[in-house]
Amino acid sequence: MSYNDDSELIGLGRVGRVMRIGHMAVKTANVWTVPKGASVTTIISYEQTTELNKQSLKHEGHVYSHIGHVPGVIKPYHISDTEIRMPYLRQGSLSRYLHTHHDTVDNSRRLQWLQEAAHIIHRVHERQVLVVDIAARNFLLDEDLSLQMCEFTESTIVADNEDMAIFVSEDFASVRSDIARFGSMMYEVISGKQFEFYVIPDIETDLDYDPVSKTYKTWPTMTNSQIRTLYSLDISSSDAGPGKDSSQCRKFATP
Repeated sequence: MSYNDDSELIGLGRVGRVMRIGHMAVKTANVWTVPKGASVTTIISYEQTTELNKQSLKHEGHVYSHIGHVPGVIKPYHISDTEIRMPYLRQGSLSRYLHTHHDTVDNSRRLQWLQEAAHIIHRVHERQVLVVDIAARNFLLDEDLSLQMCEFTESTIVADNEDMAIFVSEDFASVRSDIARFGSMMYEVISGKQFEFYVIPDIETDLDYDPVSKTYKTWPTMTNSQIRTLYSLDISSSDAGPGKDSSQCRKFATP
């Protein structure tokens, strides 16, 4: 798809970028342009990074196709090896919305989002998929402020003959790590502050040299009010989400 003057960059990540084109959001892989006069090492590095980005986007398309239609997961209009076309949701991500409306979003709404997210993650797990990158930035808001999960570049499709409860991928992805990342998202939604962690120690070590790293060495603290709010989250409640199935979140929380 060629972009025109009406296109707008609305998302930029490590692997890809998202352009708004009318009513669509189109995700493509980031392509690194090799600078003039670059060394052979730099050329190889740029080309390898671009190829990895393309493969990651292709993998995300496969994950969307594998999941199919799942309530709470954004449904692409079109998937190819080079782009993913999705509905454009003007409310943007949950993280951006929380940042913009921090003083007006009450605890009831925050807990509703967390209940809804738990149901969505559970449904994806039922399709034998580990989400991996669970964060408020990867949930978009529909017009009614309901959640739509939208990021699967790092996700793992687990074979049907594997037991999801005990499966661990080569990258250490598991149901337990998804639950842990959901815990980080819960902290962000309630407190308004991010806390990210990495299951591979080497990654955390490498990021120590980055002054803007989001890796933190100590566990975050919460106010008593925030703790009380978090404890009030009963994700097993029968009115916790679509379908009102009281077993869904209990299953999600039991690896």
